[in-house]
Amino acid sequence: MSSARVVWLVFSSGRAWYRGGIRGWAGSSGRLDVVARVMLAACYPGCDAQGGCLFAASLQGPALFVHEAGGRMCREYEAGEEILRGLQGVSRLSMVYPGLSGVELLSLAKSLGYRVLLLSERCPVSWRVSLNRRVVVLGADIDPPSAVHSLADECISVGPISYLASSVAALLNVLSQIDPPSEGPGIGEA
Repeated sequence: MSSARVVWLVFSSGRAWYRGGIRGWAGSSGRLDVVARVMLAACYPGCDAQGGCLFAASLQGPALFVHEAGGRMCREYEAGEEILRGLQGVSRLSMVYPGLSGVELLSLAKSLGYRVLLLSERCPVSWRVSLNRRVVVLGADIDPPSAVHSLADECISVGPISYLASSVAALLNVLSQIDPPSEGPGIGEA
């Protein structure tokens, strides 16, 4: 983890023990389909080209799904297949750690010098963002637990209402590519 430029952590009701296929997995997997969409948005267009990316999903159990972005995924189906390979233990890029929670990952990341950026519609709007040495935390289909708020170094929102987590991840990826203005208000601050 210490070589990753950015770590994405999503909280999901996904089931680490799911062994079905992609077809019809939206309900039976505990919403791993949402995790796949967020993983695609967080890792696209291949954050390995930007200096390293690690994607993690805190699943039911607790269990932690971890994916090291090492290639390009262009479709949700590819992200879903990678999640399934990780759950089955047959992927070289993904793995499940039973018994570990997202909160434990955040504590480890902070001890390694990462800053925790919590995304929540209840926080102030800010479109100025740096993802360097950040753990970006958001809810996929459930909100992060309250313990995350005490670990967060920053809490921002991209707007006062709920958006799809995958849309927020994609937006932050785009915004992180743009040099933030050095003066004047950010979008939503005027």
